[in-house]
Amino acid sequence: MVSLGPFDLVRPIGRGGMAEVWLAVHQSTSTEVAIKVVGGDTTRHHRWLARFRNEIRAVAGLNHPGIVHVDDFGEIDQGAEELSGGRLRAGSPYLVMELVPGGSLKALTGRFRWSRLRMVLLRLLDALAHAHARGLIHRDITPGNVLGDGRIVKLADFGLSHQVEGASRRSEVGVSGTPAYMAPEQWEGRWRDYGPWTDLYGVGCLAWALATGFPPFRGLGDIADLREKHLWEKLPPLRARHTMPAGFERWLRGLLAKDPGRRFRRAADAAWALLDLPEELPDRAPDEFNDLETDPMMGAIGESFTTDPEMALADGIPTDSALPPVEQFLETHWAVVLPAQRGSGLEDTLEGRDAPTDTARRGRGAPIPRSWRGPADMAPSRLLPGAGLRLYGFRTIPVVGRDQEQNQLWEALVEVHARQRPQAVVLTGGAGCGKSRLAGWLCERAHEVGAATILRAGHGPIEGPTHGIGPALRRFLHLEGLDRDGTFARMRDVLRREGVNDLYEWAALTELVAPKQSVKGSQTQPVHFADPGERFLILRRFLGRLCEERPVVLWLDDAHWAAEDLRFIEHLLVSGEGLPILAVLTVRDDVVSTRPLEFELLRSLQELDGTRSVPIGPLAKDEWRDLVRRILVLEGDLAAQVEERTAGNPLFAVQLVADWVQRGILEPGPVGFRLRPGMQAPLPDSLHQVWRERMARILEGLPGSDALAVQLAAVLGQEIDNSEWTEACERAEVVPSGELLERLQTERLVAVTGRGGEVGWTFAHGMLRETNERMAEEAGRLSALHRICAAMLADRPGPRVDERIGRHLLAAAEYDGAVRPLLDGATHRREHGEFRHAELLLNERENALRALDVDEDDARWVEGWVLGATLEVERHRLDRAEILAARAQEVAARRGLRALDGWASHVLGRIACLEGDLDRAFEHLGKAARAAKRSHDRQLAAACHAGQGMAYLLEGKLDDAAEFCRRARREYAATGQTLGAASMSLQLSSIALRAGRESEAAKHIADALAGFESLGARNSVALCITQRGAIERARGERDSAERSLREALSLYRELGTDGYLVPLVQLAVVLLEQWEHQEARRLLEDAIEALERVGGWSSLGALQILLLPAVALDGDWDEFDRLLPEADVLITSTGIVHEDIPAMARQAAEIARHGGQAARASRAYGLALAQYHALGDQREIARTRAALHGLLAEQTTVR
Repeated sequence: MVSLGPFDLVRPIGRGGMAEVWLAVHQSTSTEVAIKVVGGDTTRHHRWLARFRNEIRAVAGLNHPGIVHVDDFGEIDQGAEELSGGRLRAGSPYLVMELVPGGSLKALTGRFRWSRLRMVLLRLLDALAHAHARGLIHRDITPGNVLGDGRIVKLADFGLSHQVEGASRRSEVGVSGTPAYMAPEQWEGRWRDYGPWTDLYGVGCLAWALATGFPPFRGLGDIADLREKHLWEKLPPLRARHTMPAGFERWLRGLLAKDPGRRFRRAADAAWALLDLPEELPDRAPDEFNDLETDPMMGAIGESFTTDPEMALADGIPTDSALPPVEQFLETHWAVVLPAQRGSGLEDTLEGRDAPTDTARRGRGAPIPRSWRGPADMAPSRLLPGAGLRLYGFRTIPVVGRDQEQNQLWEALVEVHARQRPQAVVLTGGAGCGKSRLAGWLCERAHEVGAATILRAGHGPIEGPTHGIGPALRRFLHLEGLDRDGTFARMRDVLRREGVNDLYEWAALTELVAPKQSVKGSQTQPVHFADPGERFLILRRFLGRLCEERPVVLWLDDAHWAAEDLRFIEHLLVSGEGLPILAVLTVRDDVVSTRPLEFELLRSLQELDGTRSVPIGPLAKDEWRDLVRRILVLEGDLAAQVEERTAGNPLFAVQLVADWVQRGILEPGPVGFRLRPGMQAPLPDSLHQVWRERMARILEGLPGSDALAVQLAAVLGQEIDNSEWTEACERAEVVPSGELLERLQTERLVAVTGRGGEVGWTFAHGMLRETNERMAEEAGRLSALHRICAAMLADRPGPRVDERIGRHLLAAAEYDGAVRPLLDGATHRREHGEFRHAELLLNERENALRALDVDEDDARWVEGWVLGATLEVERHRLDRAEILAARAQEVAARRGLRALDGWASHVLGRIACLEGDLDRAFEHLGKAARAAKRSHDRQLAAACHAGQGMAYLLEGKLDDAAEFCRRARREYAATGQTLGAASMSLQLSSIALRAGRESEAAKHIADALAGFESLGARNSVALCITQRGAIERARGERDSAERSLREALSLYRELGTDGYLVPLVQLAVVLLEQWEHQEARRLLEDAIEALERVGGWSSLGALQILLLPAVALDGDWDEFDRLLPEADVLITSTGIVHEDIPAMARQAAEIARHGGQAARASRAYGLALAQYHALGDQREIARTRAALHGLLAEQTTVR
């Protein structure tokens, strides 16, 4: 008798080209199992071994009654090889699985009647929903891979499974799957298009075969012919062998569409649509297979182990576009524990145990269940004595003792859907208390019942290429491994399928996920976001399109490091009306208290309506005992020791037991794991100590440099970009061994992305990263590792690289080297409107200067003060700006730092302009210009000339203003500053228009528009189009003006900024000039409402006057009487003067005069006359006086 651990082999029951399946019996319980063994020389066949390891990882990480359960795995030993006579080869891996009675559905195709077929399909969809929610697609849904007798249904053979997120590039040429059941994207190797819908195509083929006896397309042995049919041929008519409901064929076509975007998106969606069909049909005849003889042993064998003439393709078909190998299984959370106690429960939820909140469906999305709970009677996973210990690290911890928190999370999701507006849930607590596990649970549960689309954004202490929502979108859209141009091409294709044909939208989303600073030589249209609000709007629109199908759960993991994403959540809560988005934030209390910006943003966020905070503390005593004894399956005294030492911290307990498993000191006992005889269980004082010891054992037998490689990764951050890590290792003269990531992944300490981590990988928990960082510090090499990372980044272009370099150098105590990159990083943040972040970088820079004990006369202090003063100007804090600029000017002048003296004077000149002190402005700007000339600083010269032009404009000296703007434009162009040059062309256009030189103004605006368009500066483009409309109006080209202003208005509204009010008001004026008063009134009332909302009182009086003609034409004299006196008071108090105000007031007066409203006309004429006096327009003063005298004469005549 050949034994494999606690199992005795009985006989082989199936064989394929690469593996053999044996019937075996568990020695102490007599439980029959199936053992799959990779045989013969195939143990040296890398691809098959990869597939086998993939199956172990995939199935062991799932716990569902509709998926074949894995009991154990291992390798054939020398004794087993000898006892088998060489049939089994030492070193061959094997997998122990439950034995499913009844064979597979392959023998039952064409024999199902409707009610049984419906039940089988619902159970299969339930199992797939569970797998898909955990990031796994099967890729080989065939009758031979669905086991059971039609009553029991088990999905098997996950050897070809594929992680939904993370594949990055072609690693091998080939297509995998069973030809008759492969989706078009599988045939073409379009792995970036894989998703749940890929499996649903296979379900459609399988359902067709179960109903008719054959899959929809048959190639008669010709694979090329079969491929063409799946790619291009229409589905044939359904010819079922038994009566099917009328809608069944339509349901099948919803699974079998050639375009993945036209299929059901989730297993739950397909299940709900299936439930719309009747459960029973009049034909009650029994199924044909009730008495069918089947081999009960064949239930262990999947499609790959048959001699089916349709052929299972596992070795690949050459193609132009290839699949990546799929060795990894991505789970939402990386905690390791024995399996959860319930399946998805989708089938029972659908059948009515848990009624949905409503029956309305958004698109084809499934409705949201009112409760998250699945069926309560799911049997716990079996534990066979002596088996399963090696699976410990593959199991996913269930959520225990968190019912209240789970209820709160699910209620928030239901509310988001019902109210159609965003909410945020902030999960706060200490490290290891289960925050991320709860967030991950919500994402999995919502995905499997079709309740939400999931986006997870990770964050780390130093921002890297995987940090934040942009990289999360990159993973979600399967853009890993593409350069910027490739990203744009795929983004274009994805958005076109959604009906988005806007070139800017394609380019703007590309900018979010692949910023242009990170790529040289890209041909993709650039996009310049003037401020975070423009980025947020693009992201909000993208999420809005996702929300059309179902709500979105946006999980910000480690949000205590997520300043920019926290700002976006605030934007979403304030401006996201109509978007069912639930933001879930996990926050470590001990970390956020050390992060002033994130602390401030979280506090602000928690004060908003729609935010709820959920503190996560240690588990209660009873719940803790349940986790340790029932879920971790520890016996008596051992369980008690764990309960006492880990004090209610789930992560501590899980990792402690994993450490014991790794040490080999546990063995399976009758009711749980126990210590091996003679063994002692070490009880470390902290989770850090557990991880430290686990890392030491993982690294045993590996090169000593592997420890350095892991510590280098820990210094880089939480989520590792493989290209950065590889280059950093090269600089450290370290070559990670081929086994390193494999061992870390096997122990569930990292999660990899792409084949073997070719894209990157993530530490299982932030504390594990911190442990490795501590180990580097204790070894005295932490500073050196930070210096290596900084040197690596110095040669890599990318957004925010400067601040990353600066922070690495700060951590290395290389303060002198950190000063410049921190300044450059702050400048970058300032240029993109991120003023608070720029301020924090300047604070860090000041700390570096203090650490160097640099005297305040040093030029580096002055550089920081100048940038700080500029930030304060842009934040409208002029008093603070003046203090900083004056300090900088005083030191620079004393030290003879000409350029810095000039920059400080320039800031002081800007402040004086804003305060209206033009004499002081000219003094400072003149001094700055002289400093620029002496120091040959052309950028300073450009900035000074621009400031002087503005000062002359404010003084009303248009020719002087134009001259200095032309000088500024020349300097900006000479230094390659397209944005500055375009801004000066825009200013020159305004000056020319004000001077009545419309042709010149048109030329300048064309130059400005071309410059801004070349940069993708959408907000400035809208401003130029608005200006063009004003020029056309001044020329009397009202139709052209109307078109331009409508275009600008549309563009501003797309951008979501307040700038839309300018073209809106100008358009209203153009319409009034054409006596189209009804639309003009609607536009102006919208503008007034917007200004009242934000407190824009300085412009409100002017808009009320502009509204008067429309109100008068409507004969709404009560509104006329309300508006005119209010406007008069506001205009008088604010001192606002503009040529449109008296023009519209006079137009209103003339309408009132002709309407017999003399008193009202007289008041309106009076207001117009006052404005013309303020403007000094003698011609219009005379015209208005004449009109007013005429009105008075008419009144005298009447009397």
